[in-house]
Amino acid sequence: MGLRLGKEEGIKATLEGAVIFSGYTMADQFIIGIQHANNLVSWYKGMNQSLRKVGDQVRAGEVIGIG
Repeated sequence: MGLRLGKEEGIKATLEGAVIFSGYTMADQFIIGIQHANNLVSWYKGMNQSLRKVGDQVRAGEVIGIG
């Protein structure tokens, strides 16, 4: 699912978990992958800024990047 956000809008984690990927690509800008319970992984792409690094624990609703 893709969402359109403002350039300075915060991107929030949908569920708690651990950051397993945090990087940048020319195609997708900043990307964060979060491993949740039951082997579920959520991916957040197209961010202008990442606020988390691999190994960080995040809570549901916590800002992880800037749109």
